Amino acid sequence: MGVTRGELLALEEEKRQIEKELDDAFLVLTNNNVGMDDPLVDADDYPRADISVYEVRHARTKIIRLRNDLNNLTERLSNALANYHQAHPADSITNPVVQPVKKRRRLAKVDFIEEGSPAAVCGLQNGDFILEIGNVSGHNFKGLDDIANAIKSSENFYMKVVVERGAETKRINLKPQNWGPNKGLLGCKIMTAPN
Repeated sequence: MGVTRGELLALEEEKRQIEKELDDAFLVLTNNNVGMDDPLVDADDYPRADISVYEVRHARTKIIRLRNDLNNLTERLSNALANYHQAHPADSITNPVVQPVKKRRRLAKVDFIEEGSPAAVCGLQNGDFILEIGNVSGHNFKGLDDIANAIKSSENFYMKVVVERGAETKRINLKPQNWGPNKGLLGCKIMTAPN
């Protein structure tokens, strides 16, 4: 049996909801100034007093679950779209089911990541395209100076980074910080991105 238009729209709505929940969970980590791997105990193995350990632990668990849910849902949606367009070839041209997602503006490209650097530790990879970093997005981006200023103003604090990696969009928590003499805050090169 074919996939209906209503089923596709329901899957799209479910995807939006999961993405919103992911953003909310990452906000908990950002507000506590921790990432996915920072320790929750101090040097004496006591729960850290500077963060809400329960909130952070709960948010991390939720992020792992939601990432898995989102991956599964994205695959289901992709298969459902293919099935729909196969069953309704004329309709998919004259009356698209789901408006094509506007491609987000690439602000910059990440390259030359140094091992052990903040960029490497947070999970950035060579070839990632930055779509959003801190409060800089396609709506207000004017140039690479905007990214540099956002990074400087977030020194020693976690900031949200959204990257395009292949066909996927990934959210990363980056903590810009000094990590060696004359090394900068990231340990990678941020270059102008081809759009």
